[in-house]
Amino acid sequence: MSTMRSFTVAPALRRAGGSLLVLALLTSPAGLAAGAARGQEKAASPKLSLLLSDNPEEYVPKVGLQKARSGDKPSVLWLRPNDEKPLWVFVKNVGAQARTVVVDLLDGSKGTTVATSGPHDVPGNGKETSLTLARPAAKEPGKAAPAKDEASPWVAGEGLPPQFKLRLSVAAKGEDPGEVEQVLVGILLPEHYLTATASYEAEKNRLSVTVTPKSYFTGGACPVEMVLDPATAALGPKGVFRRTLDLKADEEAELWAVSARFPDLKDKKGELSLTVDNYERAFVFPYDFGASGGKTPLKQDQAVVIRMPRQVAIPLADKYPIRFGMDNLLGLLSEKDREKGVEEDVAYETSLRLEVAENKGDKHPYFVKVLAGHRLRRVSVNPSAAGGAVAFKTEVRDWSVDVPVKGLVGKHHISVQARRGKEVVYLPNSTTPVEKEAALILDTPPEITAFGPSEEYRAKGGKKLRLKAGAPLKMVAEAAEAESGIERVVFFLGKPAPDPKQPDAFLLPDDAVKEEGKATGTKNTYAAELQGATDKPGTIDVSVLVVNGAGLKKFGTIKIELEAPAEGDANKPKGTTGKVSGTVLEGDRPQPKLAVQLLDAQGAVKGTATTDAAGKFKFEDVAPGAYRVLARKVASGRQGAANVEAVAGKEKTVEISLSR
Repeated sequence: MSTMRSFTVAPALRRAGGSLLVLALLTSPAGLAAGAARGQEKAASPKLSLLLSDNPEEYVPKVGLQKARSGDKPSVLWLRPNDEKPLWVFVKNVGAQARTVVVDLLDGSKGTTVATSGPHDVPGNGKETSLTLARPAAKEPGKAAPAKDEASPWVAGEGLPPQFKLRLSVAAKGEDPGEVEQVLVGILLPEHYLTATASYEAEKNRLSVTVTPKSYFTGGACPVEMVLDPATAALGPKGVFRRTLDLKADEEAELWAVSARFPDLKDKKGELSLTVDNYERAFVFPYDFGASGGKTPLKQDQAVVIRMPRQVAIPLADKYPIRFGMDNLLGLLSEKDREKGVEEDVAYETSLRLEVAENKGDKHPYFVKVLAGHRLRRVSVNPSAAGGAVAFKTEVRDWSVDVPVKGLVGKHHISVQARRGKEVVYLPNSTTPVEKEAALILDTPPEITAFGPSEEYRAKGGKKLRLKAGAPLKMVAEAAEAESGIERVVFFLGKPAPDPKQPDAFLLPDDAVKEEGKATGTKNTYAAELQGATDKPGTIDVSVLVVNGAGLKKFGTIKIELEAPAEGDANKPKGTTGKVSGTVLEGDRPQPKLAVQLLDAQGAVKGTATTDAAGKFKFEDVAPGAYRVLARKVASGRQGAANVEAVAGKEKTVEISLSR
């Protein structure tokens, strides 16, 4: 189970004026709970206090405002990531006399005033008074007030958090003017308001994650998504991958995935992560499908790591966005650091340095970019939201940097390194730097150097070839080695289809009879056996699609003349139809006694079948072509469908999952 780390408010937050470089964090795991229980009543000043509410008519305390415990420290307004919240400003005066105050919304990086309430009289005796903020008027005589951008009333923060703060000051004549209280605007991590536990049950081939809101934090709907690594997701698991939590209801939610193919995963190891409030990799759990026995708890991965693909292959371009970010930032502090009282905000001073060079180790990279923070963390404010509110909007995501690559070809080197100032950041108690390296490959389309029905008949496109109808059509293609490697080879009957979205471009037809090419063992050579419309005499087109690691395509097409075989010829067709079979599931449960229909490309019913006790069905004597298999369960109102390509002489299988 994840536990919330202990946080401290750093002295750097109390710098006078200028940019605030670091973010004040929770004083303890129970700090926010205690703050909520006190209803924000413990203010920095014994008489004046700045309050926030999600109700414009009256002060309601539970909005995530943690009041400072002493007058020399700021309070913190905690917001969830990737959220938008309108709040109303109140000032409470517990003194006997009325006071004149002003509340300013300040830009933390520029030190400028974004909005102000202006001088406002606040009565005493503990009553909360609502104040409305507005953009400041021009200070110079005769100069117009700053124009408001009607198209975008939002002001985006810059640099490291806190990017904005609210300041309560005394403004009356005869009193000592000065700041009474500051409220910094901070962004919570999902682990501050949720816990997550995960497990793998080998007997059921079932992964599951249980997500529970922490009792002391409230908020609106919280979307949670379970994300499997690409290799596991490619196995086609079924399950519940998304839920929406109501944090006010203190509910618990389970996400799960099941597949009989999990043990077939190469190396049997993978990783699942949780995306919370669109904050990616909020929790990460490695798993091992080689585990046996009952339910095995999964240990949360809390290692400090920079996430970036190991290889980025792209076509020639002017620029390309490189995406990266750091996980488990606070893991940079060792246990000794914590024992010595090292401020955890030191971790938040970490920046990421992106370099792109021709080769690894180049002292003069041709592109360098330094990003402030482990991920992009931005607060935007709208000081004139509807109803007199101040609206706050948060954004947290991985960095995305457009790297200029115009004129570059071939393989280049990318590195992202954690820095604190100019110093390299190392893992705790280690000499290992926190960094990630990758290859950037800029490639051209692949070349098809040879293509034909066999080794002795291989030829470049356009040459007419004669074969016996009904003979196995074994196709072979050879592609020139690409910088990014050959990603996929597909053989199919017919010609490529024009791409309706892009002139002079082509697509693999959806309804084509096709087979994936397999490596033959000879370098850059692939083969497959095509069946279908090859049993009748006549001229046919046969094509191949080659895709490289950069996603670039190349098609090749040849014509083959099929001659009628003589009587008694071993190649005379023995069968012209295939079979389609499969299983119907609801969740991970097979569904018996359900009607299943086989529909052709025009939607006409070509066959019906009924599932057996194991949920299985089969259609015999299916003509080659594209079909859709449909199943319905009347009792639950659920249905499912799957597309399949019937091939002469072969049995194709599908899995149908019922859903609403």
